Formats: sequence, structure tokens, C-alpha cells
Amino acid sequence: MFKVKMVRLKPIAIVISVLMISACSHQTAVAPAAPQTVRSDYQSKIPGRFALFVNSEKMSQPPRQKEGVCGFHSFNLDARNAMKTSVLSSLRSVIEVIELVPAKMEGSQLSRAGYDAIITAEVEGYSLELELSERFFTADIIAEAELRIAFTAETAAGRTTGGTFDEDSEHKNGLGTLCSGVNTASSKAVEKVMGAAASELSERISNSDRLRKAIGERI
Repeated sequence: MFKVKMVRLKPIAIVISVLMISACSHQTAVAPAAPQTVRSDYQSKIPGRFALFVNSEKMSQPPRQKEGVCGFHSFNLDARNAMKTSVLSSLRSVIEVIELVPAKMEGSQLSRAGYDAIITAEVEGYSLELELSERFFTADIIAEAELRIAFTAETAAGRTTGGTFDEDSEHKNGLGTLCSGVNTASSKAVEKVMGAAASELSERISNSDRLRKAIGERI
């Protein structure tokens, strides 16, 4: 009769096992979107001092992995701060002075804080989806990002413009060793969609006749 030998894991073996498991979790850094061209009907920037409040909390959600995409790996991507910086950078190309604020302000709050108006941009919808595209002896990873933005521009007297719009983007690259290509595809797709959204928002703000008139009457 064979005896079953119980093997006790030494502490070092336990540590190695934990490290192997944790190695399957990927944290992806997202850079702000590169500045993009904003199409404006006006040659000049909007005068005045603006506040900007960006609610981008939904952009910390992990990507959705379609079946067959790196099943033993998890991916975490936080684009909240990158989105705020992307929007601020783009709006600076159409507004003379604008700065981020931590909370929305209305009416007399704006005047007391020294602002002529506030722009609010809220990420109402956000998704990042990963898909595998297999080829001979290799594979590509495709990342698709989508954003829905709701925005308003308000002076102390009330709202001057606003609306909702959608943007989407895609990025594809090689899967890489241990699914490392997912990090690149994810971050690039999100950077692209942030850039497109920031540019669209800046265009709508810049081309708002009502906003320009309200600011012109104020300053």
C-alpha cells in the first residue's frame, strides 16, 4: 500500500504563490489626451474668468472582457483625473481664463468666488470593452471605449447653453506577453475618446452665441 505524503508549503513557497496570483492583476495608467484642433466660428477666445467642474467618477470602472480575453488576468484602469485634465486643457484653447473647481457652483456663489461663469461636464456613460482578434501564431487585442457627456454653461443669471453627446474610439495592438498589450490598447482607446469628447465640448462652448453675449454683457 502506498502512503500519501503530506507536503507542507514552506513560507517562501506561500509568498511565491501569492506573488504569482497578484501578478495577474494589471493597473493601467492613463495619460491626459493630447491637444486636438477645435473648430470654432470665432477667432477670439471667450473673455472672462470661468470655473470648470468635471464629474468623471464613472471612469474608474474596470474594462469588460469578452469571452476568451485573458481570462486569468484582471485589469484596472482609472481615467478620472486624466479626463479632468483633458477637458481643462481643451477649454483653455477657447476661454481666456478657466480653472478646475471641486464642486459645482450656482448663482451668487459664482460672483462671490470671482467667476463670470461655470462649465459643468458630467460623464453620464462610460464603457471600455476588450476583444481578442486571433491570427496565425499570434493575436491582437482590440479596445473599444465609449463616452456620453452632459454639459452646461451657466452665468450667475442662469444657464446659457448645454446638451449631451456621445463619442467612441478604438485601438488595436498585439496581445503581448502575459497579456501586456491590453494595457496599451486600453489606455490608448481611452485617451482617444477623451480627446474627442474634450474637443467636441470646447467646440460647442466656443460656438455658443448665447454664452458669448451673456459674458459680453457681464464684463
